Amino acid sequence: MAAGPAVASKAMPHPHSASDSIARQAGRRAIAIFLIIGGLSSALFSLAWFYANGALQSEQAARNTADIAAKLEARYARWQREAEALATQITYNRMLESGDDIRWDKLRAYINAQGEGFRFDTVAVTDNAGTLLFSHGEEAEERGFLSVKKHPNWYFSAHHQHLHRVLRTPIWLGLHGKHGTLFLLKSIDNRLLADLSGPAIELTLSIDGVTHARGEIAGGRPRQGADAGGGVAEHDLLLAPPNIRLTIRQMLSQALSPLQFALAGIALTAILGLTLWLALGSWLRRTVARVRGLSQAADRFGRLHRLDKETDAALDSAAGDHDEVGALLLQLRGLMQASEERDEESRAYLQTLEMLEEAVVELDVDGNLLRASPAWDTLMGPNADTREFFPCFEPEDQEDLQHQIALLFSGEKDLLTLRLRIGKSPRSSSWLECRFVPVKNALEDGAVTHVRGVLRDITQTYLQEKHITHMALHDALTGLPNRVLLEDRLKVALRLATREHSRVGIGFIDLDHFKNINDALGHKAGDQLLVAFANALRTVLRTGDTLARWGGDEFVVLLPDMPGVDEIRHVADKLSESSREPVSIDNHSLPVTFSMGFTVFPDDGDDVDVLLSQADRAMFHAKSQGRNMVQFFADMTRKGLGKKDLYIQSRLAAAINNGAIQTWFQPLVDARTHRAVGLEALARWHDPELGWVSPATFIPMAENLGLIAELGDQVFTHTLTLGRSLMDAGHDLTLAVNISKRQLFLANCVEQLLRDANTAGIAPGKIMLEITESVAMSAVDFAETRLRDLHDAGFKLAVDDFGVGYSSLSQLHEMPVDELKIDISFTRRARDPQGARLIQAITGMAQALNLHIVAEGVEDGETAAILNTLGVHSFQGYHFGKPMPAAEIAAWLEANKL
Repeated sequence: MAAGPAVASKAMPHPHSASDSIARQAGRRAIAIFLIIGGLSSALFSLAWFYANGALQSEQAARNTADIAAKLEARYARWQREAEALATQITYNRMLESGDDIRWDKLRAYINAQGEGFRFDTVAVTDNAGTLLFSHGEEAEERGFLSVKKHPNWYFSAHHQHLHRVLRTPIWLGLHGKHGTLFLLKSIDNRLLADLSGPAIELTLSIDGVTHARGEIAGGRPRQGADAGGGVAEHDLLLAPPNIRLTIRQMLSQALSPLQFALAGIALTAILGLTLWLALGSWLRRTVARVRGLSQAADRFGRLHRLDKETDAALDSAAGDHDEVGALLLQLRGLMQASEERDEESRAYLQTLEMLEEAVVELDVDGNLLRASPAWDTLMGPNADTREFFPCFEPEDQEDLQHQIALLFSGEKDLLTLRLRIGKSPRSSSWLECRFVPVKNALEDGAVTHVRGVLRDITQTYLQEKHITHMALHDALTGLPNRVLLEDRLKVALRLATREHSRVGIGFIDLDHFKNINDALGHKAGDQLLVAFANALRTVLRTGDTLARWGGDEFVVLLPDMPGVDEIRHVADKLSESSREPVSIDNHSLPVTFSMGFTVFPDDGDDVDVLLSQADRAMFHAKSQGRNMVQFFADMTRKGLGKKDLYIQSRLAAAINNGAIQTWFQPLVDARTHRAVGLEALARWHDPELGWVSPATFIPMAENLGLIAELGDQVFTHTLTLGRSLMDAGHDLTLAVNISKRQLFLANCVEQLLRDANTAGIAPGKIMLEITESVAMSAVDFAETRLRDLHDAGFKLAVDDFGVGYSSLSQLHEMPVDELKIDISFTRRARDPQGARLIQAITGMAQALNLHIVAEGVEDGETAAILNTLGVHSFQGYHFGKPMPAAEIAAWLEANKL
């Protein structure tokens, strides 16, 4: 179980961006179906109308027959009126009054003058007796129409095969003839019948079943029966029963029978169903199949958590149109691929965590394990079977752990780092480093849902740090507390004495003529002497007293909770008596004497630095008085012996104000090539009256006088001046400068250093600012902030005198440093196997943090070779170059070019 990293999302088309959406496809098909249904409905309506219209057309045919009969009667009446009008006109013109034959010529001339406008076929005139007087026209030669008895209004010309309507009207024949009868014949011919018929109506005149005239419809004679594609309605109109018949034939639209109408409905229903299937059914079937393919692919991927061939085939089956399903296909395939990649990355991270033996766990608000990686079982052993997280650790750690986890759930913390001990561990002492972060939900409230943590076994690291811490607080040779631990115990002792109103004694001890023993018998014998001397001193001290090695052949004794000064003097006497007996070293009996200076709290001062300085001054006074003696600072004060220090302080203040402090430089060389890679700036003071004053004397004084910032500024300025000239000469060197605590904590520290570097034209990256480990660890939060400001400004940072401070691996990891300088006390023990292992641990730690490593105090080639094999990058010491003035360092660089 491990959360995989975020995978870069691939560009997927949004479902609503499909070029041919399902909504559009469905819309088109719905429109098509609507149009088809509308068309079929119209057709079905037309069929119904056509079916119903058959009866209507039959009724209409009957009405048409009556209309034609009425039209004929109207024609008869009109012809009769025209006949009467003709008789009136003849009478009015007196054509027939003459009484001679000329009158008939007049009548004939009149008729001929009418031309085609004359409406009658034959004209005849008879007298009252029925004698034919005049005849003119087609039937003029026939006399049958004069004597028709059966049907007096009709005459059939057998000669011309024409049926005529016979019209009679009285006519005036003049004085001689008086009244007669005017006969007019009007032919019933094709033209007349065509004029009487209407659309789709055909009139046929038959006599005794023989057709004599026909009025055809427009476009020719209609087809009958099936050829006409419709029905025919026939009605007979008897003009002269029973043998003169007018047949009215009306063409009807195709009418459907009930069976035909039912078959037509079934056909339309089938067409509609097929159309629906073609327009919608196949599309729906294809769409459902595509969706089913997506569902099958999602189900299989959910079970297998991988994109195999069958899953891929199921996805391919969903391919098709560029619609929402197609867009969903692309989205789903992309999500599957991304999920597969994340799963693979998660597996890789889990494998990596397993190789690193780091466990990943997730906890709920009650402290129960939700998930845990396999490494959890390895770390916990038998404790891994429980779901409860807190009981897996030591009871002393559980309460704080629960409280800190609760802060993560409440949102008061975003990160938690702890070191915990495993409870009931099969191993004697098992430590875990734990880092926890809250995991929030994706909703707007952002509530913490669970806590995720990474745990790793740091038992070996913890023990190593503990060992390093011990070595950092103790002298490697004698096992005594070093100055760092001494100062810490001294502060505690002063606070306790203030509360208890007791006294504290501080004594500085320096062996007399120790250098002679080193020169005569060697450093190994000197180390043995120091160990033996320390053991002798410890035998006369109380359990609560502290004997510390200050450095070299110097020791400090701390006597806390002393009732008075007399008791302190008594202990001092016992210490003096302890060295009466000679020490045996390599069959050599060596007499040992020492000079010791004592100061008393609160009689001589109430500050740690002041008390140590006073004890040191008392010790030096003892040496100046002939060695092998004890000197109390109070005795010096009473004798006026403190006036020299006051004099030195006044001279130092003047020297700093007048710029009389010199800056010397010691080279740093590459461990492999021995080529110079940098210079460290060191303050030196030569007073015309006092001579050379040790930095160990005047630098603490400058700090006490508040002049250390001015002194530091002068050293930094001298360093930049030399660095500029060396750069102009072609040298590429790092310039190392010590920064005091007072300088570091100045408000304008970063701005001032940057301004000076820019003025000199030197990049901050070429300047290494050295801060002692104890300074870096004091006021840690502020120091870390200030160091980070310097680092962000471009300066390189080094931890000086590493190994004698309080810094742990975690603290060093948080500090923005680039270089680590191993203290000289470790360098001197490089030839000792235990010391070499300690240096190797320091270099390994520094290399893990990508720090450059410098060893201070390299005094011989053998030590340099050992340090090189242990991973040290650069050396500083008398073996390669002693501190020297600026003029000499330039010459040294020219002489040692490689």
